[in-house]
Amino acid sequence: MSDLDAILEKWQPRLGLSHWQIAIWYARERDFVNGVSLAEVSHVATCLSANIKILDPMDFDPARTRTEQDVEASVVHELVHLVFVEVEEWISPEDKVRSQFDLERAVKRLERALIAADREE
Repeated sequence: MSDLDAILEKWQPRLGLSHWQIAIWYARERDFVNGVSLAEVSHVATCLSANIKILDPMDFDPARTRTEQDVEASVVHELVHLVFVEVEEWISPEDKVRSQFDLERAVKRLERALIAADREE
């Protein structure tokens, strides 16, 4: 079992996503839609399936992010996005741009809280 699979196995049920089929792997920076991402999730909500790409440590540049790579936090962040999939369906196309910023901020807050609580245990 890879480190990514172990992290997914730990967090997927905690976040109520056990019914999702989720594939996870390390990807090179060139394989990301947004080249500056640390992670990326794509999904098909009707099939409850998702793919999560985590930036390959070979491509991680601490000078750009001013931090160390936290793979577990990246996985949790992308899983939290899946928690909000059903909510996103209610957002009108006109409100998508503005709400994406708000949603990303909320996802980041939850990711930080979940990781902090887990590491205090």
